[in-house]
Amino acid sequence: METNFEKIVHLESPNTLSEFISDEERMTLTSLKITGILGSCDVLDVLDDMCMAHGTFDEYDDFTLNEEDSPKLIELDLGDCTYVGGTDLPYFGYYTQLHKIVFPKGIRCCIDNTWESGFSDSGTLSTVVFPEGIVKLDGFTNCPKIEGIVIPESVKEFGEYAFYATSISSIWLSKHIEFISGGTFAYTLIEKYEIDPLNPNFTVIDGIIFTKDRTKLIAYPPKAKVRHYAIPEGTKIIATNSFFGNSVDSIALPESLETIEEYAFRSCRAKIIPTNGQPFAIFPHNEGRIRTKRDNWEPKDNE
Repeated sequence: METNFEKIVHLESPNTLSEFISDEERMTLTSLKITGILGSCDVLDVLDDMCMAHGTFDEYDDFTLNEEDSPKLIELDLGDCTYVGGTDLPYFGYYTQLHKIVFPKGIRCCIDNTWESGFSDSGTLSTVVFPEGIVKLDGFTNCPKIEGIVIPESVKEFGEYAFYATSISSIWLSKHIEFISGGTFAYTLIEKYEIDPLNPNFTVIDGIIFTKDRTKLIAYPPKAKVRHYAIPEGTKIIATNSFFGNSVDSIALPESLETIEEYAFRSCRAKIIPTNGQPFAIFPHNEGRIRTKRDNWEPKDNE
């Protein structure tokens, strides 16, 4: 059933949204649909005001919402807009209280600043809809109400922590995916990854993402049911963040292993079982940093 929007605005020209939305409406509208041509000023000067929560931070950097002073918009539909302000949407919507956002056509990425996304750290956002033609998905870290996403065929990459700490439980990767990290879906509910067998860059072995040649382990599912995992022989590299925040109990390393990238076992409490004679000294409790005997290091008492 189509939403009965509180207000629908059609823009014949970009950067004219301020002519159609009053100051009072910026604070009081609960649902808004925009069609036509959207510009960067429409986002930065109007939509930012309508999506930005107001509140305070305590000494632990926890945010407390001030509902009385915050705008009331919970649904924003830009699906019938074409964005002409650049390739990526500008940063907007600090600690957004949106429940649903539909992104406009004409964008390469849904946010132009990985480290400052108003969509991240939202306790209300549950539905995000991406347009066909988008290339990169990023900027939804710590949005616990997001339980699932539909990935357009056009998507080629994910941000390093794009959907970290969401409630996504399953994911399908198309043949077009070129970049994904173990941190992309860290602290989600995913038990196994699935990927199109025609993808030339990655393959899945028992639900775990490897490079196509099976020599590099990319991402272990955060909620994999296997508690004791033996990395298969032939694996030469364990990638950065590949076991980030994982709940696996033990990980056995193969004899073929040559490189463990920094932070491969970040926040992972698994017991690491090396092969006899292997030159790796592994400290998963020290933020997953890895050192090798070749580095001429001396272990400290706290390591």
